[in-house]
Amino acid sequence: MVCIAFPCSYLNLKNKTYVVVCDDDITVKWNSEGDVENCSLQWDVRITGKKMKVQIDASKRATDVRFLYIGLSEVFASLMPLINNLSQRCGDAKFRLLCNYSDLRKFLNELKMLAYAMLLCGGETPRFEKNPRLNVEVINELVGKDLAKVRSKRRLPLLVKVWKEQINLLVELFSKNMNLLFIEYYLDGKLAEYPSQWLEEIVNVVREARDLGFRVLFPLKEKSVYEVLKQTLTDVALVEQESLKFYESLLEITYEKPQTSYSLFEIVGYLHGNPSPAHTNGVRRFLEELTSHGLLKKVEGKYLIEY
Repeated sequence: MVCIAFPCSYLNLKNKTYVVVCDDDITVKWNSEGDVENCSLQWDVRITGKKMKVQIDASKRATDVRFLYIGLSEVFASLMPLINNLSQRCGDAKFRLLCNYSDLRKFLNELKMLAYAMLLCGGETPRFEKNPRLNVEVINELVGKDLAKVRSKRRLPLLVKVWKEQINLLVELFSKNMNLLFIEYYLDGKLAEYPSQWLEEIVNVVREARDLGFRVLFPLKEKSVYEVLKQTLTDVALVEQESLKFYESLLEITYEKPQTSYSLFEIVGYLHGNPSPAHTNGVRRFLEELTSHGLLKKVEGKYLIEY
């Protein structure tokens, strides 16, 4: 699955918070002084029809995978009424916990707590006291261990494991109700100035997002950032916003009319009904562009949209 980068103006995402981070005993140190650091995080989510688009901007911490976890936790916590409604409509016993508002609120609070604990779990002892909203007893109960007695390098994997068990339940629920799950992950315009070890961590962000079932989009304020990005990610394509919208429409076809491949005229007919030559030429141009970027594959005159 190819990642997509596209030029855009930075959006002023609706939600913003500041978080406390400690990099002690974390493999990659964003804060070389080793003390706690305040970092900003912005997020939002847009749901239209059967498409969900999560937007996360962690500024200079964008390559720190822990901020992907926090951004997703904040987004899902903000969707509590929708989660409750979807779980009740679904009728699957697997989601019974999400049907009760009190249980759901507790579940989402714990999800956030696990994510925020990841930022302060390093060092000889965890620095949880730096975030007064963290309940150490609850965190220990969730992971089944007293984290203060666990070796520092094992704390983060423990927290991530439990967090994933919870987030996967939510993603599965949304996957049953939404055809397309996207993450728009904003990158710092100064990416070219990052140390190589910071840049390499973007691979972890992409892998984790994909493992959770999301397609990864990178909105870029500066096209030059793409040159830096493709040095680290081999499967990233730069397209214009108009081409991205067209590609998203193609993905919707695969759910509305699932089949192995699609001809030019099938695609034109689906998008435009009774098309004109201008429509056909426009669709052909987009298809050729997306194929050249590796987002589509052309076989015997037909297009494979997902392969």
